[in-house]
Amino acid sequence: YLQSYLWYKSLILFFQVNNQVDIQMDQNLKNILLTIPGERAMDPDFGVGVSTYLFENFGSFEGELKGSIFSQVSRYAPFIDLTSVDIVSEEDNVLRVNLHYNIPSLSTKDNMTIATSKDAQTGGPKFLV
Repeated sequence: YLQSYLWYKSLILFFQVNNQVDIQMDQNLKNILLTIPGERAMDPDFGVGVSTYLFENFGSFEGELKGSIFSQVSRYAPFIDLTSVDIVSEEDNVLRVNLHYNIPSLSTKDNMTIATSKDAQTGGPKFLV
């Protein structure tokens, strides 16, 4: 019994419990933006997959990405009201997505920036949240 209790206690310390609603809303948005569609086995439609747009030609994907963000947030986080989505592509394969949103039930306005770039070591995406 003591071993299982200590194991459980160590998990609780490792995975911090979040009971602040505004922080949880930010986490929900990050999950929606960073999850690649098909990554969740039980819900293959979930996610925007911002990293999949990293190597696209700027000027050819912004409308699709914005539409996907608005669609996914309205479906999976209907309690969040997106007011604007700005997409900025910078040199050296850096893609920034700036979100401005309201949470009407909390009377809160906030913003978030997700940046993804090419990881120099792996060649894959690296996220700055």
